[in-house]
Amino acid sequence: MLTELLVRNIALIDEVSLHFGTGLHALTGETGAGKSIVIDSITLLLGGRASKELIRHGADRAYVEGSFSLQDAPNARAFLTANGLEDGGDQVTLAREITAAGRSTCRVDGVMIPLAQFRQLSACLMDIHGQHEHQSLMDERQHLRWLDAFGNSAHQELLEEVRQAYEGWHGAKLRLEKLKKTLMEQSERADILEYQKKELEAADLKEGEEDELTRERDLYRNAEKIESSLRGAYQELYDNGRSASAVDGLRQALSHLEKLSGLDHSFDQALERLNNLYYEAEDLGIMLRDRLDSLNFDEDRMDEISRRLDLIRRLSRKYGATSGEMLKKLDEINGNLRLLANAQDDTDLLEKEVRREHEKYLATAKRLSEARKALARGFEQKMEKQLHELNMKGTRFRVSLTPGEETASGTERCAFLIAPNLGEQYQSLAQTASGGELSRIMLAIKALAGEKSLIPSMVFDEIDTGISGRTAQVVAEKMADIARYRQVLCVTHLPQIAAMADRQYLIEKSFNGERTVTKVNVLDEQGRVEELSRMLSGAEGQTKSAVEHAAALLNEASAYKKKKTD
Repeated sequence: MLTELLVRNIALIDEVSLHFGTGLHALTGETGAGKSIVIDSITLLLGGRASKELIRHGADRAYVEGSFSLQDAPNARAFLTANGLEDGGDQVTLAREITAAGRSTCRVDGVMIPLAQFRQLSACLMDIHGQHEHQSLMDERQHLRWLDAFGNSAHQELLEEVRQAYEGWHGAKLRLEKLKKTLMEQSERADILEYQKKELEAADLKEGEEDELTRERDLYRNAEKIESSLRGAYQELYDNGRSASAVDGLRQALSHLEKLSGLDHSFDQALERLNNLYYEAEDLGIMLRDRLDSLNFDEDRMDEISRRLDLIRRLSRKYGATSGEMLKKLDEINGNLRLLANAQDDTDLLEKEVRREHEKYLATAKRLSEARKALARGFEQKMEKQLHELNMKGTRFRVSLTPGEETASGTERCAFLIAPNLGEQYQSLAQTASGGELSRIMLAIKALAGEKSLIPSMVFDEIDTGISGRTAQVVAEKMADIARYRQVLCVTHLPQIAAMADRQYLIEKSFNGERTVTKVNVLDEQGRVEELSRMLSGAEGQTKSAVEHAAALLNEASAYKKKKTD
């Protein structure tokens, strides 16, 4: 629960320090005195929107600090432990500062933390019911959340299971949609790759092929020169026809040197060398003759070579300088096509996963739907009891669950319906409930939530909207009942609620000679009688009857609370 609140430089408040205990705390004062400023300060402390307009005129920053007891806040203690903020004590201090530059800082026991974490922690410590929150009852999108809040821990676990199942299904759907979009974008590219693949495969390239073809083409281009040169060399070397050939000359030289064999070592060496030359010339002549015999310069082959080289050159401009590079490009194209084929396989797998996750979600959501039906019956009975206690006797309350969209919250819509009088049909709250009835219905919901919730402190900002007479007394008693197990802070205009408070604070505005300031004071017994008589009479000078009525209200409230505790 909140034990101390410090407010500096917020709106008309210069500095206020308030102490709170258990039970019901009423904040009262004339209209415009600044009661909303205190609520704004608490809202800021709970992680609400930090507007620089909240900063007191002339100040460069505003500051609010709250100390909370952890003795009855197990969720808050667990959060502190999980986030390394637990210091082992029974108190935690939350602080929020905003500057004129619009900067906001959040601290827990002096340690700065992100706003999101700050909100998570404060939500475990205090629940605030805003001045116009009962109007949200007219928004049926909120009804399902309030119904689920009535559920036990098993119900909350089922809610989380549905949320996770939805996220699993939704995540798979997003991945599938992304993959399909990618495939659509790449479909044109796949057509191009297929065309390139066919073009390269049809060419049937061989690595180094262009070099071999270029060599063969050069031979064809020099066919006459080759034949003439080979024939001339052959004739001069081996078969001149008109005179002795080189081979004939070498043979004659051998016959002369053979006559000197054995006479001198140098003659023998010369004979051996000449003999080698003779046989080499003879082999070379035979080779030249064979090459001449094998010459076959086919013009069709020349055309074929030219066409082949033209094809290779054309492909090289698109796929690579050489046939080797083009073959590597073909491997790359095949690899990309395999990836695209695998992507299609991945699509098939993802479609199966989406169906599987959807079935899992539907099965889990069905269990939640059944749980909600059972929960709704108990919620209806308890709400009717609460409403009867709040002077709405005869009012029947129903929870309508109908099929809705598939969301992280399940597959149904929820609407709260009431029949204010016997014999009337159930209708939506927007069609039937008045402002005062909406306030009491919201109070009933908060009372039930208070019984279930582990949040130790609740704030009500003018829950008494549209309420008067006997109903005001009933609402006051209900507030006191809630305050028996939860700390309650309430801004109110109703003397019945103020009288029921365990502690009352007077918020008033004054002029200190320089500027207007808002002050908050804890009232003693006499001060409460005076403030209650003002609330009753609405006049500056309270009448005797108003004072007597105020004292009577306090006595009646004391008797009611004593009766409840006995």
